Amino acid sequence: MFFTDLEHSYSINEFVKQALNNSFDFYRKANILQVTQEVLSTIKDGKTIYELWSHDYSWMIVENLFNGKVMLIKGTDGEMWRERNKDNGKIVGKYSNKNLYGRGYTYSSDYVVWDAEKPIWRLIKSEERTDPAYVYRNVDDKDSKFSECRDLRHIVNQTNAGSIIVKCLFNYVTYMLDFVNAAYGSRAFNAYTINLETGEIGDKHQNGIVMALFDKKVWVEIKL
Repeated sequence: MFFTDLEHSYSINEFVKQALNNSFDFYRKANILQVTQEVLSTIKDGKTIYELWSHDYSWMIVENLFNGKVMLIKGTDGEMWRERNKDNGKIVGKYSNKNLYGRGYTYSSDYVVWDAEKPIWRLIKSEERTDPAYVYRNVDDKDSKFSECRDLRHIVNQTNAGSIIVKCLFNYVTYMLDFVNAAYGSRAFNAYTINLETGEIGDKHQNGIVMALFDKKVWVEIKL
């Protein structure tokens, strides 16, 4: 008995061997031919991965309604992860079967999603983005509690100090801005959290959060 795809014919033993040694690539070649228009017409409520994705997601898990496979699709700043980071690159994810004990999934290595454009997928689970640029996108700097604040750009341009301490009245975190070499005509800095009571400085800079709120009028300079 033989299994045939466009390129080869395989005995059952050869098929199993190929599937074990190169399982996901072989799996794709073996199945991509079977998703015909007739098959598509039998799949109810299916969507393409492009339709299921939202710019609000950091990742999503989708199920292939044709064969029951699931995929983990990652995102970066609201964009699906594309092959080699090209704008027109193919969508990359991780294939999985449900594990034997029903305790979640065991994923493959990264893999280009076959038939991502076909309406054979459903959304199982997703997680909203947590990157600062997204989380703080709707900060209302016209709120009355921020009325005495300035945007960070204004504060930075008004000081000649080697470092300054500022407090963000949106998240009530205090930062020390440690100025470094100028870049592109403006003053560049690293931002560290600082506890004014103990003087303890955070060991990881917080540029992501600070820059996300850089132009918002939620900042006040702390004079020591």
